[in-house]
Amino acid sequence: MNDALVPFALERWLRAHQAEARFPIGGSGAPSGDLRPFLPHDNEEWARAWATHPDRATADAKAAVAEAYGLDARELLLTQGASEADFLAALALVGPGGHLVVEQPAYHALLEPARALGCRVTRVKRLPEEGFTLDPARVAKALRPDTRLIVLARPQNPTGHVVPEPALRDIADAAARVGAWVLVDEVFADATPGARPARLLHERILTVNSTTKCLGFGALHIGWLAAPEELQETLDRAKAVVTVNNPILDVVLAARVVRQRAALVHMTQTTRARNAALVEASLAKAGLAWNKPQHGTTCVVRLPEAWHDDVAFAQRLLEREGTLVAPGSFAELPGWVRLGLLSRTEALEGGLEALGRVAALSP
Repeated sequence: MNDALVPFALERWLRAHQAEARFPIGGSGAPSGDLRPFLPHDNEEWARAWATHPDRATADAKAAVAEAYGLDARELLLTQGASEADFLAALALVGPGGHLVVEQPAYHALLEPARALGCRVTRVKRLPEEGFTLDPARVAKALRPDTRLIVLARPQNPTGHVVPEPALRDIADAAARVGAWVLVDEVFADATPGARPARLLHERILTVNSTTKCLGFGALHIGWLAAPEELQETLDRAKAVVTVNNPILDVVLAARVVRQRAALVHMTQTTRARNAALVEASLAKAGLAWNKPQHGTTCVVRLPEAWHDDVAFAQRLLEREGTLVAPGSFAELPGWVRLGLLSRTEALEGGLEALGRVAALSP
């Protein structure tokens, strides 16, 4: 057995308890969107969609993404979700024995695939006392002559912190000096106004996004990796090792969804702003500390010292109050719990009240 394959504890936790929770508020994405407006209208249109040639469907989806995000369609690789895109970057650009730098805490898909491939990984910590910022000087210090990739999320999961554009350019400049690339996972960027793909900031930056977290269509499992044309052949070879083609109907529907990005993003940003204000007021009332993120779809709440075991806290919260949060230990942040700012508002209201009650109890 391959002991390098680490269980995805966060996903297992949420999936195992989602159905039983009265107040599921630990997820990171928007609730599932209504697919009906994007479906073919009759049998003939269904048949045409089903029979679409993969190259034609892919080209159409790339054109939709390029127009919606201001990217170059020639620089896009369509993938089965953002997680596959993250994996393909590690597979194509680093490979077994290669070296990369990954932020800490990091989402499972940004870290564990590289470890499973046998890559050598150096971590750069985002510290709570520094507001979870990612210091470019600290990143540069972690680089080696054989570093091939730097991996981070913008906004970051679970803290919601965004690396400012000047700092991101500094990181990319440092990467260029050793011949490395910077992979920026941006699946949470659409939740707040003013975001633009980091791919547009520097030639050494690659970006990942999908229809999942902010558009609300994760069931389509369609994502994309924006990278220079010079990397497309290598990335395409890596893609062929994993999945030769993406599901045709998913690709066709994803193109339709992405063309409605502005309306979908408006709904997401409205929900996010309303819920962030609700979280701030509720946690202040409960006397709980949190990181107040200006971006992204998640935030983290620091538990009282008595609750040093965040998994035990989350279990008590679920059993006593029917409230599902994400234990920080499952996201490399022990002593905290993660909340989803795109949770349904009524669930968030009840869940926050429950969180305050259980936090006041003894373990």
